[in-house]
This record gives sequence, C-alpha cells and structure tokens, in this order.
Amino acid sequence: MYKVIIVEDEELIRKGLIFTINWEEIGTIVVGEAENGVKGLELIKELNPDIIITDVNMPLMDGIEMIKNSINDFSYQSIVISGYDEFEYVKGAMSVGSVDYILKPFSQEDIIKAIHKAIKKIKQVRLFDSSINLGEQIQTLKLSLISNCEDKIVNKMLKYVHENYHKKVVLFDVSKCLNYSETSLKRKFKSAMTITFNNYLNTYRIKKAIELGMNSDYSIQEISSKSGFSNYKYFSVVFKKYTNYNAKYFFEHIKKG
Repeated sequence: MYKVIIVEDEELIRKGLIFTINWEEIGTIVVGEAENGVKGLELIKELNPDIIITDVNMPLMDGIEMIKNSINDFSYQSIVISGYDEFEYVKGAMSVGSVDYILKPFSQEDIIKAIHKAIKKIKQVRLFDSSINLGEQIQTLKLSLISNCEDKIVNKMLKYVHENYHKKVVLFDVSKCLNYSETSLKRKFKSAMTITFNNYLNTYRIKKAIELGMNSDYSIQEISSKSGFSNYKYFSVVFKKYTNYNAKYFFEHIKKG
C-alpha cells in the first residue's frame, strides 16, 4: 500500500477526498490529513508518505512552499489541486516536480488518474534507484578483490583461487599443493588480506558470476556452475549474502540494462 497524505484547508473537500474514494482499491491508504502547509510539513516528517495531495492556497504555508521545504529530504510524489487556472500556479507545481495539477471542482476520476500517475512515477524512481544501487554493488565487488600482496605464500593462494575457482576448492587441497599446514595458511591469508580464505573465494566466484552474466547469454544455472557453485540453491544463498540482491532479479536486471 502506498501512503497518502492530504493537505487541504477546505474541510469539506479534504473529508470528501478521504471518505469518497476507495483508496484501498487503487493500492493506497490515507495515513494523515492537514489543513495547512505547516501541519502538512510536520506530517511529512512524521509519516514519510509516498504521495501527497495538496492545495496551493492555504494559510500559514502554501502547498508549493511545503513541497519545496521537504522534497529534498523525503521521497514522495505530489499532486497539486487549485481553484485557480493560472500559469503561475501551474508553473509552481511544475517547479517542484508534481505529477499532476488538478483544477477545482474535480471528480473522483481526476484524482484516481492522478494517483495512478503518481504510482507509476514512484515505480520508475524506485527502479532507477535500484539500478544505481545495482551498479554501485557491481563496482564494490570489482574493487573489493586484491589480486596480489607482498606475502609470497598468500600470492600463491590467490593464484590457486584465480586458476581453480570454477572447480571444487578446499583449503586442504591448497595446503597440499603449497606444502603448508591449513592452520598456517588460514593465519597468513587472514593477516595479509583481512578476510578469510573462504570469504575471498566466495567473493571472487560472485565477481566471476557477475562478469559472466554481463558478457554472455548463459542461464543463471549455467553461471552458477561455471563460477564454481555445483548447487544452484547454495549459489543463490551466497549471492544474496554477498550482494544483498536476489540472484534471479540481479541477472535479469543486468541483462536488460
């Protein structure tokens, strides 16, 4: 449910909006009402709404000023209503990014259409924000891996991971290959890399999975297998842990983008 606040100084109009529209049917709920911009601003700070319906002309603070004083700190879409069909009012609504400017008297259909516009814009904004976060997450994964270090033994461990990540890799095999005890290798790796060997291995595999997803048409199951995860369910768990994203959503998204 998208949270709606109605800010309107005319009580009849305000109550009419609240009680005559089937808000739940359009996926919304009215969480607050106010009769002027000052109280409206308090409600915005308190309730963090998704959508605000506000009159332009109100005592103490008008609707445009209320939006200007809050839109940079809170993420919502606004719908402006007014009894004045003048360019300056329309211009004011446009200046604060309102999705619609509705003249009084209006119908339920006018408000419902505006709500649908607001919901569409909310979804677009959230998708855009998600895309940015996704891009930042990819960059973080790329930058979080050190390819070499001053410790020669740890460098050999890194080389082993880079060459064998797509196979079954356990520290016991690395210890046999390098002729060092597992305990010694664990300590050396953690000291030099500040993360455990298994954490590095998983991060490297996830990095490779992302690269495969971005540069091939492999299915998620194929990506999972080629990046060293024999079990797709386990891959999904590890991917979520290291990226904070659902693997299916992530790979569908980057293939679109």
